[in-house]
Amino acid sequence: ATRQDLFALPGDVTYLNGASRSPLPRCVHAVGRAAVDEKLAPWTIGASFDRLTKTDAEHNTCASVADLARARFARLVGGTAEASRVAITPSTSFAVSALARGLAEDVTPTRVVVLEDQMSSNVLPWQALADAPHHSLHVVRRPADGDWTPAVVEAVVAQNGAQSVVAAIPRCHWVDGA
Repeated sequence: ATRQDLFALPGDVTYLNGASRSPLPRCVHAVGRAAVDEKLAPWTIGASFDRLTKTDAEHNTCASVADLARARFARLVGGTAEASRVAITPSTSFAVSALARGLAEDVTPTRVVVLEDQMSSNVLPWQALADAPHHSLHVVRRPADGDWTPAVVEAVVAQNGAQSVVAAIPRCHWVDGA
């Protein structure tokens, strides 16, 4: 079954650049427009929270849209995830920097694995962490065959004395989409 009806793509278009400029689903577009419309009258922001949560079981336990997002994400990932442990940050680079600074205070040996030529915002904080005692940075070199998976798995499994491993790996390489 096709999901093309979920997007505003003409029937004769096949769009393949999902790595950096994927089209928004219609439902995301609608929510985005509603959020922008709220900015026309910022004193009313928050009133729409009731509209978003009227049918949700979380309605009675969430105090804000952010709390609702945390609860839904915790439910999505399952396991032992708790909504109170889900952080919302303004950007991925901010989150990476905050995590690296927090780990710098920890004496538990940590090995961070990144890809060669990876986006600097996901490398620089880890380089700074590697300067702290007990922590190390491992850069996975670009494989000749272009398949990163075996090299990344090998780097993660080979902890080299680290008790924790952070795999700071993007979904696809920012240079070539591999």
